[in-house]
Amino acid sequence: MAHVPWPVEAAEFVTAHWSTSSASHIAAQITEKFGFHAGRNAVIGKARRLGLPSKRSGSYPSHYAPRKAKPAAPPKTISRPRIAGRFKKSPEFKDEPFQERHVAVEPLRLLLIQLTDQTCKFECSGQHDAALFHFCGNQVAIDCPYPYCAEHAQICRRA
Repeated sequence: MAHVPWPVEAAEFVTAHWSTSSASHIAAQITEKFGFHAGRNAVIGKARRLGLPSKRSGSYPSHYAPRKAKPAAPPKTISRPRIAGRFKKSPEFKDEPFQERHVAVEPLRLLLIQLTDQTCKFECSGQHDAALFHFCGNQVAIDCPYPYCAEHAQICRRA
């Protein structure tokens, strides 16, 4: 959009009415009196370029007033009645070394890239390092909904 210079009369009108009228009202009056279309934001920008004081300095309308900091509320304590036997105590987590469950079938100890749709995907290594993971690898049970051999599927159903 091309820059259109402000008429001198419009700039003088902004200076004269800035302290008593709103920017929207001044814009409407300029458009009506001088035939120069100036919007609210244009009037505010012109007032700033003319060095007129900001209308926001010190006197805010009530809905724009800065909010005072609220004092910190004390922490809420929630008291719930405890019914005996309703809540189970969670077992203590113990970081014990992995103990492999013994099943009737011996795992083939396949790596992840060696697994197929027909091999058991039960993790048998007990390692946290992905490079050391190995899996059962035995034939998947035909009637089993899990991707495990029959023995490992029983373990998963019990857990």
